[in-house]
Amino acid sequence: MTQGERIKYIRNSRKMTQKQLGLLCGFSESTADVRIRQYESNAKTPKQDTLMLIAKALKVSYISIKNYDLGAAEDVLETLFWLDTQNGIDLFPLQPEYPKDNSWEYRGSYNEPESKHSRPPFGIVMQYGLVNDFLAEWSLRKTELREGSITSDQYNNWKWNWPNSCDDGMGKENYADWRNL
Repeated sequence: MTQGERIKYIRNSRKMTQKQLGLLCGFSESTADVRIRQYESNAKTPKQDTLMLIAKALKVSYISIKNYDLGAAEDVLETLFWLDTQNGIDLFPLQPEYPKDNSWEYRGSYNEPESKHSRPPFGIVMQYGLVNDFLAEWSLRKTELREGSITSDQYNNWKWNWPNSCDDGMGKENYADWRNL
C-alpha cells in the first residue's frame, strides 16, 4: 500500500471523514478535506511535521503511515503488516525436530485439503534476531485474535501503534496502550 492508501485505510477504519481528520490535524475548515484528499490520493506527500499530526489524529504511530525502505527491522515489519492487511499472512513458530537430521536445516508442511491457499504456500526463515523477536510478538497477537482474547480493533491498534505497542515497552513514556485506545 502507498502512504496515502495507508492513511485512508486507517481513517476509514476509524470511521472518520477526510474533513474530520483534517480538522483534528489543525487544518482550516476550508482546506481540511482537500489536504487529506491530496495526501490519500498521493497527489501530495505530507512533510514530517504534518505526518506526525495525521498520526496523532488517527491515534497511530507515524511509522505505520510513513514512507519507508526495507533497511530497518521496523520497515520490514510495517511492510509485512500492510501485506497482511491486503493478502493475509499466517505466522507460526518453527519447532525443533529431534533427533537432529543433518540432511536438512528447515522444512515445513501444510494440510492441503484444509488449506485456504490457491497455490502451495512458502516459508521464509530470517536470520535477523530483532525481526524474529517482532515476528514472535506479532504471531502472539494473531493467535490472540484468532482465539478471541482480543478484538480486531485491538489487533489493528496494536499494529498501527507498533513499535510503541510492543510488550517490552509497557510502562515506558511512549507506550501505546493498544488494548484501551
